[in-house]
Amino acid sequence: DITCFLCAGTPIQVPAPGAAAVTGIDFALTPGVRVSGMVPDEVSGDPLANHSVYVYDQFGRMRADGRTDATGAYTTGPGVAPGSYYVRAASSPTHLGEVYPDVPCLPSCDFSSGTLVNFVAAPVRGGPRLVTGINFALEPAGRISGTVTPIGGDDLRVEVYSEGGAL
Repeated sequence: DITCFLCAGTPIQVPAPGAAAVTGIDFALTPGVRVSGMVPDEVSGDPLANHSVYVYDQFGRMRADGRTDATGAYTTGPGVAPGSYYVRAASSPTHLGEVYPDVPCLPSCDFSSGTLVNFVAAPVRGGPRLVTGINFALEPAGRISGTVTPIGGDDLRVEVYSEGGAL
């Protein structure tokens, strides 16, 4: 778990103004692990820009996120502690989301229906540790179009339901 409990550390006595500074309080931080991949349209193969990708821990807590660029590429940030995580490409008005690998997520879902991705990667020289190749191909969302003409000036409301009866 990446939770940090401040009271678990060693207290440091802060000297009064003008006294000698406390030295030797050093930290060795490990770079977090990030994930990268591509998000194209499943039918055309065209890159999908500005789509969100999220990283969740096993308890469903979001730990990192990223957005695709004009080429459909994404890299999440900030890095997370090494471990296993679910990765989800979010739904949008134009495309249906999914959990890695290729599990529909419309518009929300149980993340455990996906496969945990192991976020343990060798350090990249001069950069963060990176898990690559976590790719998605998002299915275009369905659309309904037409013209509704009221009879007798009555107000109309159009509702769309799933096969299961959900609005």
